[in-house]
Amino acid sequence: MSDVKESHEERTANEPRETSLPGQWVDAFCPGIAKAGGFTITSTPSKATSASSERYIELAVKRSLDNPAAAWLWRDKQRILGQTLQVRIGGSFVFPSPKAPSAFVKDRSVRVVFVAGGVGINPLISMATYLGELNKARSDAGEPDDAGCEVIFLHSVQINRTSSPEDGGDDDSNDEITQIPFLPRLAALYGSKAIRGHLKVFLTSSNRSCDVLSCNGEDVPCMRRRITTADLDAAVLGGSAGDSRELASTYVYLCGVPAMTDLFTQHLTSKEGLGLAADTVWCEKWW
Repeated sequence: MSDVKESHEERTANEPRETSLPGQWVDAFCPGIAKAGGFTITSTPSKATSASSERYIELAVKRSLDNPAAAWLWRDKQRILGQTLQVRIGGSFVFPSPKAPSAFVKDRSVRVVFVAGGVGINPLISMATYLGELNKARSDAGEPDDAGCEVIFLHSVQINRTSSPEDGGDDDSNDEITQIPFLPRLAALYGSKAIRGHLKVFLTSSNRSCDVLSCNGEDVPCMRRRITTADLDAAVLGGSAGDSRELASTYVYLCGVPAMTDLFTQHLTSKEGLGLAADTVWCEKWW
């Protein structure tokens, strides 16, 4: 068995390119680097296609010396500003899914559930922000502010342990907030009513006891454990017994490590679980 790790291009050779939908990634061709790096787009397509001269693509790039493209992008900004970076958009984990009804994002009876494990937040933040843009456009056009689908967001993060009050620390949660990717952006989306629904954060490796994180004027519920299948049930059913109409109008997007996505997909789609149709549950695995 070979120990050579597949490159991004090899691993995604059969994935579509140039679709330009929320949730995708780019093949990033950096000057002097033989192979492209693969990085998730965390901004929305509108930011790249705007007529403004300030159009851009925001990428999630983990600092890694083992990834030549990432190492190139993490150099001092003075060394990369003005350089030409070629990118090619790709990926099939997109929002809305081509298999979903075209108008479902405008349907108030629809519930969209986003479940992010760790860096799985990256494509999902693009999707959630895209929904916020759509809702704002409808509001600006005079449609009701509460139009559009409901969005339930479960965001699980492993953070560094911090000192507890008993150890001489304090109850300030700012240190935790800075370790939770995109929490300020998500809190702003819900706080401004750009999207309708609720956000819940799950923190592991934390020894604080508070159950709320205050961010951008929002009090975000915070669980000190991992996401469970019971949390999925609550997100999908909304605390009710559910019925065929409710389940048929529910769409779930999962992104995280295979152990999480496999377990949750099985629970969501099996007869022993929630029994959602397979084409209403989409996932992307992070290896």
